[in-house]
Amino acid sequence: MLARIKNGYDRLGGWFAEAALFVLLAATFFTVANAIARQFHSPVGGATEIISYSAAAIIALSLAYSQAMRVHTVIDVVSEHMPKTARDITRSIVLLIASVVFLIASWEMISLAMSWQRMGLVSETLRIPHYPLLIAIGVGIALFGFRVALDSVGYLAESLGGARRKRDE
Repeated sequence: MLARIKNGYDRLGGWFAEAALFVLLAATFFTVANAIARQFHSPVGGATEIISYSAAAIIALSLAYSQAMRVHTVIDVVSEHMPKTARDITRSIVLLIASVVFLIASWEMISLAMSWQRMGLVSETLRIPHYPLLIAIGVGIALFGFRVALDSVGYLAESLGGARRKRDE
């Protein structure tokens, strides 16, 4: 059951990662086009805003995928010396705490977006509303938080399963 949920979630994270790749490619082409336009003294107005929005979107869209693929850095100086069951339980607890923190951050980001929507805040140069980007970031952080929670449950199930197997032997 947990494996099916993770597979579905990984597929969703993959779609978000593909969207991040599309945004990255678009931002790259835009930056090159703007650099060329600068040579002719006609740069694109608001280029900094567009690239900043793109960078935020890329990060938010790729968080869940990076967690699923384990491409982040893990420092396990202490846990590498623990028995596997203790290490898995410790990882599960740490991931559960991290999941709660990320889900709270997501909630706060979306709340901020709704507040900024009511205030009508827009970017300075292009007058683009901020709230859609904040919602996208909030959703990306939420997907990341849920993926971290799934990993936490996975480590806990693995540690309990390992403890059960040792007890049965």
